[in-house]
Amino acid sequence: MLIAVTSCMTCALVLQGQAPGTGAIDGRVNDSAGLRVAGAHVALVNESTSAARNIETTAQGFFTATLLTPGAYSVTVDHPGFE
Repeated sequence: MLIAVTSCMTCALVLQGQAPGTGAIDGRVNDSAGLRVAGAHVALVNESTSAARNIETTAQGFFTATLLTPGAYSVTVDHPGFE
């Protein structure tokens, strides 16, 4: 059985506590049944510079990457047992 991992993300150019000129990506990872996925590996890659950031979701399935250079990012999610 294939189970998809999806991610809901919001972007903000400046968040409280962010350095000027930086941004953040945060979200929650859910499986195809809508259940939150803890310990998922989230990879963010700046499409212009190829700078990468790797983070892991919390026990509640949330992730936050702060102090990002503004730009377009590709986001991929991986978790053992999910395809």
